[in-house]
Amino acid sequence: MRDVLIDWKARFGDRPLGDHAAMNAGMDGDTTMPAPGVLEGDETVTAVVNAGRWIAECPFCAGAEYVNFDSPVFFCCNCRNQEAGNRPIPVALPTDTVRVQVAAYLCVRPRENRNWMPDETVADLRAENKRAGLRLA
Repeated sequence: MRDVLIDWKARFGDRPLGDHAAMNAGMDGDTTMPAPGVLEGDETVTAVVNAGRWIAECPFCAGAEYVNFDSPVFFCCNCRNQEAGNRPIPVALPTDTVRVQVAAYLCVRPRENRNWMPDETVADLRAENKRAGLRLA
């Protein structure tokens, strides 16, 4: 069992977003690169944990991408953010404190049960772990 949640850095290291987009063609082989800048306005995506991975789900298609906490922008390699003019979208991140606490409670679970949504509190995770007989390491 892994004792960390996988994010962009753990999966891809310091790979820049443009390099990642160039390496991963989208629907029908689309290789449109991210447009300059970041989409402004109300459109954001939210970091969640799914099966032990910090991801953000695409608001335009069924895609998802790993979250880069050092550069919190989202570009879907599947649909290429076409509905946003191919511009990356800001990612709403949990605070560093919440992120560390979420990881602590999830990392004692089997990977398939390492899930978190922002509407869940750390107390919720603690209670779920207690019901399952799981203790922090």
